[in-house]
Amino acid sequence: MYKKVTFLVTLIGVMGLLLFTFYEGHTVSASDKTLTTNLSIKVTSSGDPIQNGAFLAGNYQTAYEAIMSGKFSSQVTNSSAWRESQNTEHVIVVAGLTVGEGNKHTDSEAQTIISTLFSTNFTLLQSINETNNGTDIMSFNPPSNFVRFQAPNGGNVTTDLKGRASAKVNTGLTAIVDGSSKGIIKLITVTPDMGEVKVDTNSLGISLSFASGNSKSSQPRTVELNQELHYTLKVSKKMLNPTTPTKIDLRPDANIVIDET
Repeated sequence: MYKKVTFLVTLIGVMGLLLFTFYEGHTVSASDKTLTTNLSIKVTSSGDPIQNGAFLAGNYQTAYEAIMSGKFSSQVTNSSAWRESQNTEHVIVVAGLTVGEGNKHTDSEAQTIISTLFSTNFTLLQSINETNNGTDIMSFNPPSNFVRFQAPNGGNVTTDLKGRASAKVNTGLTAIVDGSSKGIIKLITVTPDMGEVKVDTNSLGISLSFASGNSKSSQPRTVELNQELHYTLKVSKKMLNPTTPTKIDLRPDANIVIDET
């Protein structure tokens, strides 16, 4: 009887150790928590639906977590994009905020840094997010963290007559990007089975917006060779730093020259 009890206790102990080892070996990481879900958007301009508009979703959860915690992998800090952007103190100043090892930020600050880097130093942002640059967000080789929205019926990669579109995206902080201006129009946190997200391109929360001045929104967004195209660039004051010059990099398609005047 004594031997049987001892054997039973030993067996239970071994099973408990195996279960503990199993769960210890399957610790859930940030990447394990990433899920894929369907994201639906309705895009308007001052309340009017944008038809046949091209929009994308770019996931920046990795960059968001790194900037919030102030912890960056050696792959990021040793990248050419990081080294070229850092100052003599080995940190990077973005919109007056310091980005670097040990520099923690709030949710609002992290989003400001991400939206600013998107417009001013896209290569660095992609490096912090540990995703590639691709050729162009609207090309057949977009950055690895971007997906195009499609009409709800699964047809064209544009919004429908009501300004609606959807895409399969990863959960986490996501930038809704206008494929025409290639600028962020809204930052949202995507969660599983979230409802339709309303996006207005004339929202006052936009940090940077680009609009052509001599063409109507209903006209085709194309120009002839050597045709002059007037544009308006609106920059939110929160992107400007009184002590450090703010550089804005416009990345036009080939054969388009941006006049700095």
